[in-house]
Amino acid sequence: MHALLLTGVFLLFICTSSCSQEDKPAQIAWDTWGVPHITANSTEELFFAQGWAQMHNHANLILKLYGSSRGKGAEYWGKEKLQNDILIHTLGFEELADTWEAQQDPRVKTIIGSFVKGLNAYADAHPEAIDKENEMVLPVTPKDVNMHSMFVVFTRFIASREVGLSQQWGSSGSNEYAVGPGRFARNGL
Repeated sequence: MHALLLTGVFLLFICTSSCSQEDKPAQIAWDTWGVPHITANSTEELFFAQGWAQMHNHANLILKLYGSSRGKGAEYWGKEKLQNDILIHTLGFEELADTWEAQQDPRVKTIIGSFVKGLNAYADAHPEAIDKENEMVLPVTPKDVNMHSMFVVFTRFIASREVGLSQQWGSSGSNEYAVGPGRFARNGL
């Protein structure tokens, strides 16, 4: 590991001395508060570095979030995640994620793909940062990012409180009615 670090520092020194700004690879400068400041020459480099920085700061949290958003939380971490898994499968996030990816603008696909490459590259370079219980989530895929986005948008922002309420009802009922053909009057309708 020290050899890898020294090689990186050496290459950074050489590039700083002799490369133009456009030839320099993306760089992450960490400030006193641990905030990453990224310098990059392309969208791909920027989002790769963003993925790397996110994993550096929150690797295990990210893996838990993506693993849960896959609808496999109970498989990975136990039955307390089952309600979440049922919700994800009931709402059809896996199929919807495939549709989203097929319809995404190529630039968005590039951004997500680069971000995912950065996440996975960090995990490969720093396996010691990944808790054993989270290793099965790797590698992260673009579909994981899409499914997590859906989970957050649809269950936290759009439905938010209502999703939680409906999960608590169990078999108590809802505020909707279903009328079968035997109870429907056909008086001019």
